[in-house]
Amino acid sequence: MINIKFMFLLSFGVMVITYFIFLPFPNIINILLNEYIAIFVMIVLLIIYSIYKQKLANKVLYKFIDNLDQMPMRQTLIIFILFQCYDFYTEQSFVGMISLWFMYWIYGICANLIMNIINLHQNYNAYKKVEMI
Repeated sequence: MINIKFMFLLSFGVMVITYFIFLPFPNIINILLNEYIAIFVMIVLLIIYSIYKQKLANKVLYKFIDNLDQMPMRQTLIIFILFQCYDFYTEQSFVGMISLWFMYWIYGICANLIMNIINLHQNYNAYKKVEMI
């Protein structure tokens, strides 16, 4: 099992190093600018996540969704390899394949934030029901 936060930090470091080795700087900027909608959605999700975290600051949080912080290493590697093979085939080059990494990284963070927000929302509703009684 691998910690999801560690996986995102490690993958971001590898992605940045790979981009600076294989892509010119203007292409890196274009990759970032092409994902402005996904970045905006991620920022909105981060704001929602922080609001729930503030509301539940001094409360014990229950895990309604299991394994939010851990992911199996073998499953992660298999999914990564399958996506990379598909991207290499469809983009028809290594540069086209690595240009999609940032998009996948943003989508992964958004998916993780959504799962955490759902868990926090369920905690919030549970505490709201208890306080009403």
